[in-house]
Amino acid sequence: MLHNIENGEDTKTLSVLDAILMISEAWEKVTQTTIANCFRHKAVDFFTPTHRFSTDEDDNLPLAQLAAQLHRSTTTEPLIEIEEFIGIDDNVDVCAVVTEEEILAEVESNNRNTDEENEDPQEQFQPTTLCEAINAIIVLQNFVDFNRV
Repeated sequence: MLHNIENGEDTKTLSVLDAILMISEAWEKVTQTTIANCFRHKAVDFFTPTHRFSTDEDDNLPLAQLAAQLHRSTTTEPLIEIEEFIGIDDNVDVCAVVTEEEILAEVESNNRNTDEENEDPQEQFQPTTLCEAINAIIVLQNFVDFNRV
């Protein structure tokens, strides 16, 4: 791609997938050492005397005031007791009680539906259209390109 740009050749053939693959390949080439050096360099810049700290009013609260806020937020009375919380849904029905007759009726209904579905051989197989086949090929091509299979 860079070679094409440097030579003034056409680069309009770049797809989104190509861009994603190029980004992925570039990220794989970044080493841990490179990342560590970036953070180390930024830390050196941060601790130099010329670095200016923010003077946000919320950042300048006294420690006693912060401790009082923390104490107020953690010492409020619980809204419900733990036992009440644990048993809050004890009276809620989570499943229906099914009788043997209902189970048998359900199974027989499913068997009848299965028999009816198997009787029509024309519904079992429908030939794939050309459009569906082309879409399947495109999906497979994208899969192969992305996973480098």
